[in-house]
Amino acid sequence: MAAETYGTKGNPQFSASGAPQVDVDPQQAGEYAAVVGNNIVGTTAQRTANVVPNGSGKAVWTGLRWFDSSLNAVFEYIGGWVRRQVMRVGRARLTTATVVTAASPSWMDILTVTADSTGGICMIDVAANVYNPNSGGVRTAGLRVVCDGTQVDDIWQLDIPNPGGASAGVHGVVRAESTPGVGTHTWKFQANASAASSVSIRSAVMTVQEV
Repeated sequence: MAAETYGTKGNPQFSASGAPQVDVDPQQAGEYAAVVGNNIVGTTAQRTANVVPNGSGKAVWTGLRWFDSSLNAVFEYIGGWVRRQVMRVGRARLTTATVVTAASPSWMDILTVTADSTGGICMIDVAANVYNPNSGGVRTAGLRVVCDGTQVDDIWQLDIPNPGGASAGVHGVVRAESTPGVGTHTWKFQANASAASSVSIRSAVMTVQEV
């Protein structure tokens, strides 16, 4: 016989007084075991429906882990879906030296990453070599990250010396965190200088990861 009721996790239940059917009872039990244990594989649409995807209509439970086949990411249900897998959203790399033509308070785009977010926390890491190419004085470089045109966290300021007749460089690192929401977003690494064209950037890399 087919299952008469379902348990709290969508498990098929059979009445002791019902007539057993060897070809039905084990089949339903086996199908349930394949669909759910404490791990489920399914699409984003199935996950966000918040029910076990076996026709039982039973709600998901705290501690359930779900591999989202639409996003190739692992989620855990704790009163809501929490991502449990770090995913690299995008990466950009500067391959040639770039002179920073923007003088403070203006900004110049150095690197850009445009990618999709599933709504998690996005960590932005930037590493760059910043040089004062014998500009004639000590220069200050400003570094920052923006997401969709809005500054993320703080501006990093670097003072770069000017040894006579030679260029000088420092290694700049920017770490920022944003939660832009579900959808396509654009992150930019920007720079400026205390005097236009007095600073150059080389070997910069920006990585955006969602956690």
